[in-house]
Amino acid sequence: LRLLLDAARRYEEGLGDRREAIAQLVLALEVRPGVADVIRKLDELYTSEKMWPELLANLREQAAAAAEDSTARRALQKRIAALLAGELDDPAQA
Repeated sequence: LRLLLDAARRYEEGLGDRREAIAQLVLALEVRPGVADVIRKLDELYTSEKMWPELLANLREQAAAAAEDSTARRALQKRIAALLAGELDDPAQA
């Protein structure tokens, strides 16, 4: 896991290759699902790369993980609704 996280950081910061950084982080989640720091970093990268469907899945995963934190869950649900109504142009789902 640590090697994948280091590779992701180097791709993003050293080489400016966010897409490859994303690929490394996705692999990291396959090795160890549910790592909050990795999920949040993917949120950041998906947003910066405008990868809206991937961001939607990520936000839904974060909202499910925040089941016991109603404030965080509500904030994530608002982001999901805004994403659906805006970038994904699916207001019916929002």
